[in-house]
Amino acid sequence: MPLMDMFWGDRYAQVTDPFGHKWSMAAHKENLTSAGIEKRRRAAFERMAAHTSQRAGQGHDFASRRDRTDLLTGYALEDGRIC
Repeated sequence: MPLMDMFWGDRYAQVTDPFGHKWSMAAHKENLTSAGIEKRRRAAFERMAAHTSQRAGQGHDFASRRDRTDLLTGYALEDGRIC
């Protein structure tokens, strides 16, 4: 998962080292109230639900992990990189 800003106020990324170990890293970016986090969470999951329902009739399985990441953050991804 490429470095990106998440709805709960952290900048977050996941990487895999040369030995296959997966690492998650986060840095706190902004303080949000519980209401602010909930508002952003609802918006992110609404984008995810809309995207999933659009794909449902196209013979696709549930959105790929990359698609979910894109929908959660609102960033466009190309080959796993933020555009």
